[in-house]
Amino acid sequence: EDQRREIFEALNAALLEPKNAPMRATLIDYFADRAHAVRAAQERLAQMSQREKEQLAAEFRREVASLPAEEQVRVGELLRRGLLPVPGDLNQLLLAAFEAR
Repeated sequence: EDQRREIFEALNAALLEPKNAPMRATLIDYFADRAHAVRAAQERLAQMSQREKEQLAAEFRREVASLPAEEQVRVGELLRRGLLPVPGDLNQLLLAAFEAR
């Protein structure tokens, strides 16, 4: 909820900025498209079977292991704080896979 409020406030501030007036419609379209894509992805992830989620977590583990150490730390922080836009059960699987890397 806090993250949503932060995003909304940042978007609103950008839209109210006078220098952004010429591109307000473009900004709104961009963020609406992004929000729609995230929502569709969340719905798809929520519909996955447990087995599919476990397979995704295993693939995630391999991919995270190939990231530079600094990026791995950032991913771990996002998972621990529950800030990735994924269902809670999948976040827990990803966190377990991350910690087992």
